[in-house]
Amino acid sequence: MVRASAAEVNRKFGQYRETALVEPVIIQNHARDSVVMISATEYARLLKLDRKVQAIEELSDAEFEAIAQSKMSAEHERLNALLED
Repeated sequence: MVRASAAEVNRKFGQYRETALVEPVIIQNHARDSVVMISATEYARLLKLDRKVQAIEELSDAEFEAIAQSKMSAEHERLNALLED
């Protein structure tokens, strides 16, 4: 990962933009990490990984019941062993 000061990125924006197409560029302000420049492709990939989080108190009775009645797929049964001591 590349690190550069904001002033350096300002002077050589094109160079750092090209670098960000391949790997993240951490931009520092006053010697502290401030922002990260990434490609639009990488940003889109990260957006797909984003999940909506909802507190249990916000669930409707129907949603809560659906979760309570859900069953884990048999293909994941092996994961139960990870819960045992």
